[in-house]
Amino acid sequence: MNEDPIRTYDGILQVHPAKAARLGDSAQWLHLLDIYTDFIEVRYEGRDTNRHVLTDLKRIAELIEDATGEVICTYRNEEDPRFEFYTIEGGKLYVQKGHVQREPLKSECA
Repeated sequence: MNEDPIRTYDGILQVHPAKAARLGDSAQWLHLLDIYTDFIEVRYEGRDTNRHVLTDLKRIAELIEDATGEVICTYRNEEDPRFEFYTIEGGKLYVQKGHVQREPLKSECA
C-alpha cells in the first residue's frame, strides 16, 4: 500500500453570502477554493502528506461556521479505495470515513 497516496478533494458547500464573503478577502484559499456568492467549490488533487488541505478546511469551517453539502476526499493508488466525507457544522469540520471492500460475488446472489 502506498504511504502517500494521491488524494482528490471535491465538493460544493452552500453558505450564507456574508460568510462566503469572509473567504473572498483572503488569497490563501485560492489553491483550494472557487468562491461564489452563496457557495464555495472545493477542488484539490495531489499528495497531501502533511494534510494541509485539512488544516485549511478547519480554518474555513471556523470562518463560515455552517454549510450545507460535503467535500469528498478520494484516495487513489490503492487496491481498496478509501473515502472521507467532510461536513461543516457549528464552526467545526466533521469527517465520516468509508472504505470499499471488493470481494467475489457469492453464488446465492447469481
